[in-house]
Amino acid sequence: MIEIPEIKSLISSNQRILLLGDQRKTSPDYLAAIFSLFYTLKKLGKIVKLRLPQSASKSLSLPSPIKINELKSAVLRIDNKAGIVSDVYYKKNARDLKFFLTLKEGQIDAEDISLEVLEDWDKNPELIINIGIKSLEDLGAFYEENFKIFFERPIINVDNSANNQEYGKINLIESKKPFSLLAFNFIQSLNQEIFDETTATNLSFGILDYYYNMEGEKNADMGAIFHLKKFGPDFQKILDKILPNSLPSKKELGAFSLNNLDFVEELNLFALSPKEDNLKKEANIVNLIKMLRGELIFLPKLLVLWQKRASGLKSGGVFYSPNQDEVKKIATFFNAKEKKGRTLFSGKTNSLEISREIIYNLLREINF
Repeated sequence: MIEIPEIKSLISSNQRILLLGDQRKTSPDYLAAIFSLFYTLKKLGKIVKLRLPQSASKSLSLPSPIKINELKSAVLRIDNKAGIVSDVYYKKNARDLKFFLTLKEGQIDAEDISLEVLEDWDKNPELIINIGIKSLEDLGAFYEENFKIFFERPIINVDNSANNQEYGKINLIESKKPFSLLAFNFIQSLNQEIFDETTATNLSFGILDYYYNMEGEKNADMGAIFHLKKFGPDFQKILDKILPNSLPSKKELGAFSLNNLDFVEELNLFALSPKEDNLKKEANIVNLIKMLRGELIFLPKLLVLWQKRASGLKSGGVFYSPNQDEVKKIATFFNAKEKKGRTLFSGKTNSLEISREIIYNLLREINF
């Protein structure tokens, strides 16, 4: 995960923000990223205009572009010469919206307050954020008609293309990464705790959809999703979107896996230990592993432990690693066979917790 302090500085010092997207991009990953940025900036109290194709609507729970672009903005202005305001808060109900001001000094009269409705202010924003725009010329007619603002205003340039021309004051460029992961890094730079269920669900959806549709090994960057998990992303809703034609039982198994997957950072290891009551039948372990080893994402180093129903005495386990020494160490300890970067073994106890700790200690002996 990447944090860029300069992003926070630019967002903090500018109020009117123009968020520009590529009219041709409509992938779930791209839309989840740009809608999450829009949503977060609005949550921070920014006045934001988003330019996207009206037909683009693939996000999980954010409003469609049509609704977004119908939002109107206004500025309530108080002349600071009359009185210096130290605090502002408001109360909102079904009837009205009241602002309460605390004055540090002086006084404010009615004539010192004005309301400005912002019409077409996107032609003169304070800050521009471009998402997935390799060059300014890719903005087409909008750039030609408003080219001055692109030289007069700071630009934050976010893209996953190695061919991006890096024309921004800040360039957040990571090639071959999900847009939703870049949006996560952007938002985290503003505030690590600003995420909520809406952004957590949409960004997780974008990241997982990107890797699901990737050709070859789906080496998913799961760090962002592990951070987002504490904000309650709806993995069931996500998998209903990504796997619309799969059996409900398979999607439920995938959601269970994502909700309960742990990451042991010191060992760079993903681990899952479903209890007996989590699985209707032991055969579900096979489907669970398939989801985590290529069908949905690809986790190169994975430990899955489960309670063996047949014996009732021992736990079962499978361990995958690109490091053959690690696979061999686990196989030797449990007197099991190793094959193509994995070992399938029976534990020496019926306790999943004890088996897991034994394996962690064996891996520590190799790595430290």
